[in-house]
Amino acid sequence: METKNLSFNGLELPSYLGYGILNPKSIKYENEALYAEYVFECDGSVVHTIKWTKKRCELNTFCHDKPGNISFYPDLEYALLYDCRSWELHKDDCYMFLSQEISKLGNIYVNHPEPDARKGSVDFYPAGKLFVLSLPLTEKSKKYSDFLLQIKDSEHIKFSGEKNGHIILLNDDSEIAIKTITIAKFEAPLAYLFNASKSIVNAGIIDDRKISRLFVNECYNAENLIMKTFTGDTEDRYFSIIFKEFPEEKYESLAGLFYSQMISLKRRGDKD
Repeated sequence: METKNLSFNGLELPSYLGYGILNPKSIKYENEALYAEYVFECDGSVVHTIKWTKKRCELNTFCHDKPGNISFYPDLEYALLYDCRSWELHKDDCYMFLSQEISKLGNIYVNHPEPDARKGSVDFYPAGKLFVLSLPLTEKSKKYSDFLLQIKDSEHIKFSGEKNGHIILLNDDSEIAIKTITIAKFEAPLAYLFNASKSIVNAGIIDDRKISRLFVNECYNAENLIMKTFTGDTEDRYFSIIFKEFPEEKYESLAGLFYSQMISLKRRGDKD
C-alpha cells in the first residue's frame, strides 16, 4: 500500500494520516505555514488538523468537533508517532466511533484491545496503527478468488496470506468439537479500515453465521492473540476462534482455555 505525498516547500503531506484521509480542499500554504485537514473516511467529518511551519508541527485530533489530543513536534511524522503513544483503543473516542460504524456494515467484530505494559505496542507513519482483518473460511469460493484479484493493487487493503487456525464449538450436550479452518488475512491502515471492511462485506464472502464473522484487530495485538471466545448464534452456546494452528496433542489444553474463557464470558454476561 503505497503512500502518496504532496510537498509544499519541503513540508510533505501524506494522502492519509492516523484516523483520516487528506481533504485536498483544506490545504493552504501561506506565510510559510502549511494547513490541512484529514477526515474520517466513513462520514467526511474532520478528525485531524495540521498547522506546520519550519520550526513546529501542531497536530490536533477531534471526534465530531469534540477536541482530543494535541501533539507538537518539529515535523509531522514525529508529531503523529508521539501522539500514537497515548492512544488507548479500548476507550479512544475516535476508535470507538469508527468501530461502531464498521460493525454496522455486517457480520464483523472489531476488537477493542486494552494496553498491556508487558507487551508494548507498535506505531507506524503515516498509518498510526495498522490492522489485521481475519476471515474464517469454510470454503474458497469463486467470489473469494475474484476478491483477491480485485484488491491486488489496492491502497486500502492488502491480502497478506492464509494460515490454518481452529474453531471450538460447544454443542447442546455441552460437548466440544475442535475443527481446523483456513483464516484469510488482510491488512489495512487505520484511515482506510472502514472501506477495507466494507469491501470484504460487499464481496459477499462473509458467512452470516457468527462463527464466520470478520475479526478486526490492531496488528500488534493480533500477532499475540491466540483465542477469542464469543456467545453463539443460539442461547447458551459458545464458540472460540483460534488464530494459530496447534497439533492434536494440544487440543486438551485448548479445551481447558476455552472453558475458562467461556466461564468468564458467562460471569460478565457479555453478548459479543
